[in-house]
Amino acid sequence: VDNHYRIVFYGTPEHSIESILRNGIDPLKRSDHDYGPGEYFASNPALPMRLCQGSKKILAFVVITPPDVNLARNVIVVDRTERQIPIATISFDDLSTDGWDAANAFHAQVTKLLLSKKNEMDAILEH
Repeated sequence: VDNHYRIVFYGTPEHSIESILRNGIDPLKRSDHDYGPGEYFASNPALPMRLCQGSKKILAFVVITPPDVNLARNVIVVDRTERQIPIATISFDDLSTDGWDAANAFHAQVTKLLLSKKNEMDAILEH
């Protein structure tokens, strides 16, 4: 299986962040969505920045997708919780370039790390 590792962003109220970092996203809290069942992640940090309900933080995840994943509207739907790995919280002061720049810098650093660790991650998934 040729898996793709993607760095994506997720907006949630601040009171949920610690639990998500520890336990992942609770699939029992899913509701009906336009693109099918699963958690909705954004490839662009601007979308979850607007959806975090007043929080000044968004979450960064690594998600594992098949190569043919639908990237409609910069949204990535992942319905298997074991393929959603929360890795960091990104804080921002406002919706201007502050948060955008922090998210993009983080994205670049993690992408570089993932590329260097891809073989190790593939081996873990095969077991």
